[in-house]
Amino acid sequence: YWSTWSARQPWRQSSREVASSYFRNHVEPGLGGRPLNTLRRGDIEAWGSGLAVADRTARQIIQYVSTMLDAAVADGLIASNPARGASRPRVESQPILPFTSTDVDALRGAAPDWFRVALDLGLGAGLRQSEATGLTVDRVDFLRRQVVVDRQLVSPVVGEPAFGPPKSNRSYRTVPLADAVVEGLALHLERFGPGQHGIILHAPDGSPMRRQRFGERWRTTRVSAGLPGARFHDTRHTFASVLLSGGVSVAAAAEYLGHSPAELLRTYAHLVPQDHDR
Repeated sequence: YWSTWSARQPWRQSSREVASSYFRNHVEPGLGGRPLNTLRRGDIEAWGSGLAVADRTARQIIQYVSTMLDAAVADGLIASNPARGASRPRVESQPILPFTSTDVDALRGAAPDWFRVALDLGLGAGLRQSEATGLTVDRVDFLRRQVVVDRQLVSPVVGEPAFGPPKSNRSYRTVPLADAVVEGLALHLERFGPGQHGIILHAPDGSPMRRQRFGERWRTTRVSAGLPGARFHDTRHTFASVLLSGGVSVAAAAEYLGHSPAELLRTYAHLVPQDHDR
């Protein structure tokens, strides 16, 4: 049933690959071969509690199965969804900790010259990794000091990377750039030029930075900087912190990050300065 159900889902290619990987590695070994009408809530809970992955990932895998079983109910194959109401691993949310200025200096010092522009795009524009690697020169307006985010670089498991739509409809946005970011982008292009298709953040040979290659370079940079746990996504958190601590409104900050105001507050409320701090 998974094959039938997943084939009709309007997923993007990256989402389809993730879901297929979850099913192949975690769902099929534990539940594969079971007739749908034999599954009980206890079966789902026992299987879910034994998943050898992080709690957050386990919740995602269980959610895929639950969504599939909802569809099986709608298709008239089972009377109810045994995953609905089943207990799931609890995910303890960790507060967002932006990089300090010392951390930023260490990362800049550790990054190769050609890779330093990744920090400009993450810290200075709040771009996600795939948005940064998919940014081309024609999306940067140096005169108006802004960048248009309307696509990302998708790196399939098989085949060449290609441009794809952003993560969500809210991810389509225009982000204003500080003078330092504009200067950093201009300096990078002067020294290294655009790569294939006009890509700004590219490998030394001009080819697009696949997700795997970017990850390898980032891990090397963070270890050299003495920040082994740092994630590139933390540069985006730092951008949000700078906006909010600088007095940018929640609505504007949400627009620049591609969030809804409610989502931004859920994630970054603790970074909004109190009135007496202002």
